Amino acid sequence: MVTDLHHFPDLPAYTPGPARRLAEHLSNIVRAATAGDAGTTWESALPCRRRPANRRCRGRMIVLLTESGVPIRWQCSVCDDEGMISNWEDSPFDLRRRRLTLAKGINEIVIPDEALIARLLLVRKAFETLLTKRTFETPRPGRT
Repeated sequence: MVTDLHHFPDLPAYTPGPARRLAEHLSNIVRAATAGDAGTTWESALPCRRRPANRRCRGRMIVLLTESGVPIRWQCSVCDDEGMISNWEDSPFDLRRRRLTLAKGINEIVIPDEALIARLLLVRKAFETLLTKRTFETPRPGRT
C-alpha cells in the first residue's frame, strides 16, 4: 500500500469507519517510525490490521525511517502486508525532535515599581471584596 499522508489529517465527519481506522493505523505507523532513530528498522508494538482467513494477524508493524523527505517503509512481521507513507514530515503525527529556531528581537517592557505595587493593591482589594461577599452570601449548614 502506497499512501500520501496529506489525504488523512482532516477527514470529514461522514467518513466511513473503515477509512477512519485505516487513517488511524497509518498515523500510528508514522508516530512509531518518527519516535525512533532514523536509519533503524525496528518492530513496533502496533498490531497488524490484516485478517487473513478471517483471523486476526498476530504480527506487529516493522517500521523504517531512513531520512527526512523519504517515505516511511512498513511491513508486518508475520503476513505480507507492507507499504510506504509519503508526505509525513511536519504532520501532527511526526514525533521527531524539533530544532530550536532563533526568535526575532525581544521587546522588553519595564514596569515601574510604583505601578506594579498599585496594580497588586487593586487585585488584593478585589480579592478581599470577593471573599467578603462570599462569606455573607454562603448559607450556614442546617439553615436555608
